[in-house]
Amino acid sequence: MRLLSSVVGAAVLAGSMLGAPAAAADGPALARGESIRDRGYAAMVVDGDTLRFAHTRNRTTDNYQVIRLLGVQTPEKLPGASGCEGPEAHQFLRDAIEGRPVVLASSSDSRSSIRNRRQRTVYVRMDDGRWIDASALMLSAGYGQWMPKKIEPVHNLEYRKLFDAAPGPRHEHVEPGVLRARALGESAPGDPARSGRCR
Repeated sequence: MRLLSSVVGAAVLAGSMLGAPAAAADGPALARGESIRDRGYAAMVVDGDTLRFAHTRNRTTDNYQVIRLLGVQTPEKLPGASGCEGPEAHQFLRDAIEGRPVVLASSSDSRSSIRNRRQRTVYVRMDDGRWIDASALMLSAGYGQWMPKKIEPVHNLEYRKLFDAAPGPRHEHVEPGVLRARALGESAPGDPARSGRCR
């Protein structure tokens, strides 16, 4: 929990250092060009970069949308299927946001190429009233790869800086071919997860 608190603080500080405006009392401060698409709850975290969004906190609701965090790619949560950190990334995001109020924002109605999931900036309301960006949180903690989006460029520079400054053991640069193989549950030459470097 101490790691989560320090990373949340770092993500908020990084946002303010990169020129993010102060958050409004009733919602997050949006980046230029972003619009609020919906408000509700992170009903259930599916893995380190995907959640079920609903208008209720009920984890088992059948009335939900699958939302993909914009600008970040984390390992899949199945141990051994796609890297070392998948279950840790899943648990970290779950501890941070599950059941909390969220605002979904984007500058366009972008969707992932796999499964046609909506991609959104997910702003999460913390207990102290601050709003944090879930993608920024995962990048700050070193659990994700920076995945720039041409059609959603508003956070690209911010996310790149967070990725570059991420902490040690979880921060690894992985080639796009390796990321694709991991996403498909396949192995790829040069994948650090195959070289015995898992903890």
